[in-house]
Amino acid sequence: MNHHLSSKRRSDYQRQGLGVVSPPPKRKRTLPPSFTGQNIPDQPPDNDIRKHWPLFGHPGSSTTTSAINKRQAILNHLDDQATFKKGDEDYQVHMKLRCKVGIELEKWATVGCQLCYVLDNTGLDHTLKNCTAAGSEVAQRILSWLETLHLERYAGNVNHCSLCTETDQICEDIAIMIRRYHANTKEEKNHWTEKYMSATGPDGLCDNKPAVRRTIAALCTVDDQILGKALTNFVSKSYNIDLTLESQATKWFEEKVPLEETWVPKLLVAFDLLYQLPLVMTSITSFCGPCTTLFQGG
Repeated sequence: MNHHLSSKRRSDYQRQGLGVVSPPPKRKRTLPPSFTGQNIPDQPPDNDIRKHWPLFGHPGSSTTTSAINKRQAILNHLDDQATFKKGDEDYQVHMKLRCKVGIELEKWATVGCQLCYVLDNTGLDHTLKNCTAAGSEVAQRILSWLETLHLERYAGNVNHCSLCTETDQICEDIAIMIRRYHANTKEEKNHWTEKYMSATGPDGLCDNKPAVRRTIAALCTVDDQILGKALTNFVSKSYNIDLTLESQATKWFEEKVPLEETWVPKLLVAFDLLYQLPLVMTSITSFCGPCTTLFQGG
């Protein structure tokens, strides 16, 4: 299987030449009632992030039976559903990235405020950075830390956005390089080259990288940080990394995951584990039936 073959989505985009592709419509998701915000830690803002480690929550801080059971159910689900699983062939990972993770990436990038989206509130008029919902300070603190991490703009070659290429998404960086490739004149080609090189930030012109960070921050905040704590448990068990320590968390999030001749950022692994929140909750609800107390904050 040649994963470098153009996908239908990318081919459709290319056929439109220099035209602008309309973004997908805003989406709304209904999550279980327990995700209402009352169990979100609401801490005062503080510029010194180091005072608040572990940012993702400490698994040992939730000792009630319901909290432990909930976290274990989430871990069991992630063991089964994670895209990056030991023993999987590269082609299997590619298929999951493009058919599952990429679709979710597109969805989460267009919801406005990811925290309000998780809480089933209207958040299309603001972003996480200026959100004032309960727990927003915690999410903003996580986001601020994620923004300090090193993430290369492209993987392997300048045409390949390090986040979007393997998930089959068209970010602005990729769109510009497509336009440059199809340019008919030297002047037009130079125009798109200058546009690409004009970006001053490490993300370039990609808008999916910031969206992934916001999604991770939001999901690691809700329900007394149950997903942040579950991520900490999962990473400890699967990667022997302690996310309660800033140095180890930085090392893990900045790693590159080899994938055939290229790589994907570990940030995408974290997103893959966390965006499954609705699936996890649905799975637990179906399993527990009337045992709804499992979803109450513990």
